[in-house]
Amino acid sequence: MHRWIIPFALVSTATAETPVFSPVLRESYLSEARAKISEAASPELMTWLDGHPAILSGLLTSSDPVPAYHVAQLDALRRELGTERSERYASLILAASLGAPESESAVPKSPDVRVAAVAAHLKTAGLSVLQAREMGDELFKAAKVAAPDKREAAAFWEELAHATGTYPRRENMALADSLKLLIERYETKLESFNSGPQWPLYLIDQAPWPLLAPLRQTLPRSEADYLWDHFRGETPYADGSRWKTYARYSWDYDRVPAVRWKVSPFHPNSIPRIAEDGGVCGRLSTLGQFSCAALGKPAVGMYQPGHRAMLSYNRDSAGLWFAKLEQSITSPDHSTSQWFLPAPQGQRVSGNEESGVKVGVEWHVALNLAMNMGVGRWQDARIALFSARRLHVKDPSAALQLVEEATALNPYLLEAWYQLADWSRGDLKATNALLSRFDTLLLDPSKAAEEHADLSADTDFNDVKPVKGGADPKRESTLIANVVGPLIAEAAYAPVLEDKSRRTAAYGLLKQEIARRESLKMPYGAAIRELELKFEVAVDGPRAAQQRLEKRLVDLLKLDPKRRGKAAPDWLGELSAVAGGLPDAKDRAEWFARLQQGIPTEIAVTKAKDGKVQPDAVFKGLHDLQVREFRSLGKAGQKELKRLNDAWAAAITI
Repeated sequence: MHRWIIPFALVSTATAETPVFSPVLRESYLSEARAKISEAASPELMTWLDGHPAILSGLLTSSDPVPAYHVAQLDALRRELGTERSERYASLILAASLGAPESESAVPKSPDVRVAAVAAHLKTAGLSVLQAREMGDELFKAAKVAAPDKREAAAFWEELAHATGTYPRRENMALADSLKLLIERYETKLESFNSGPQWPLYLIDQAPWPLLAPLRQTLPRSEADYLWDHFRGETPYADGSRWKTYARYSWDYDRVPAVRWKVSPFHPNSIPRIAEDGGVCGRLSTLGQFSCAALGKPAVGMYQPGHRAMLSYNRDSAGLWFAKLEQSITSPDHSTSQWFLPAPQGQRVSGNEESGVKVGVEWHVALNLAMNMGVGRWQDARIALFSARRLHVKDPSAALQLVEEATALNPYLLEAWYQLADWSRGDLKATNALLSRFDTLLLDPSKAAEEHADLSADTDFNDVKPVKGGADPKRESTLIANVVGPLIAEAAYAPVLEDKSRRTAAYGLLKQEIARRESLKMPYGAAIRELELKFEVAVDGPRAAQQRLEKRLVDLLKLDPKRRGKAAPDWLGELSAVAGGLPDAKDRAEWFARLQQGIPTEIAVTKAKDGKVQPDAVFKGLHDLQVREFRSLGKAGQKELKRLNDAWAAAITI
């Protein structure tokens, strides 16, 4: 068994003027990590890795420690793809091997004998599944079987569709087969097209390995063939296009039986059926995601409140890698996405390899920017970070400096910033210094916060002009700073609210940090503004803050409904933050009620052109805050809650 060893002599005497990261430290780390993986690797794999030092260092820095099954998967893919492909596409193989093991085929359930009986009856009677669904219980009487209950119905009809040939099952290719097909098509030369995207979509034989991880996603072979044939122009889409990342916005796929249950060579949830039948955000973003990934362009699913979108990896004409948020309806700080590399440590990371890892989109943006600085610098930064974690118990100050070296090597390694924030927790002066250094390396005050469309979950992107443009590293770096900075600040300052002995000093330091950001004309967002209010209320009491918010309400009511609706969430959030300083739930509810009563009737509730009642955003928000307070009282608040809801029902009846 090998012990992880950091050459302590290299770091124990480090000073601010003496870098702690060195080639000797790198080689020591890689040597120890290589010895560790050799316990799980075949001799043939170790020989191959030694002949591919870039892939070896990539594997050894992919995680700490490297799981044995990642090593086994790399070996298996190397063997299955063969010598020639493994030489040319070693980076792709490495990236594809760093996920959860492929799940074994599920043990088949006992067949439902009713399916065979009903299928035989339909064949004899010359009926389709669509016609069968319209027959109700008469179908099962005619087939002489019991009707499935509600819990069984979905599975029954799905199996019946397969049994009757209405549409096939949907079974993805094995990962190795998917990669072989992808490589075969990538190496196919296509003539230039008059319009639309050119081939290849992405340089999978040149891209750094971390950017290739999303290509481990697989499809059924028939669906991959469909996308390839359409892209080549063999069978263009109905609109004449070759490549489709969005389709008709429609609920027909779910609500129109003739669409859902039609005879087709493809499953209703397949990529071809989405392109043909349309769908809403979930289906349409899936179409875009796999229209990319199946043709070698990395893309992942992206999640926003009530909405699913996608995120793609790109390279511009100058050779810069960048991530693009597509079909997005809100800001990056409210957007998360799938992640196919080993899960990082830090904020906005959830799930695991088995259930699926999700991260904030800033992780993808940062990864692409990190690759522009070079995969070697990114890997060195990870060696510095991993080494520091091992060293921290023995020599915290040296470990801290080692992680600072990591951020200097590649400032887009977000894990390093989060590690520094974690180790500085409790020392708010250190946190402020960290945030200042973070902004110095990432934030570009000349770049305003990127504008993001204020859209809804049911937006039809056929009607929205697509966002164009290549990489803009300063804008993308600023995006990261505007998401990560507030997360670090909030994690450091929020716990101090509970410590009365530190509140006043912490409040002063927080105001200094907020003023620093404001001086850059890149102020913190709503979460830090609300945190500042909580400190103010805890230190100075709520009255001054209440008066400011009451005055702002007067100004809000002067705005037109659309502008007021956009401003309402921030004001309501600050209102809630200040209300926390009031004695109890009843006091808070009474304050909200007084504010609500000050809203003129003609503003509070109006009617749209279609006759639908539209409560004003501020009016509705104040009602919801009162509901929250009375619910918090449990049984003691039920009477007031009923009164409040009755008043609301009367208010919106116009």
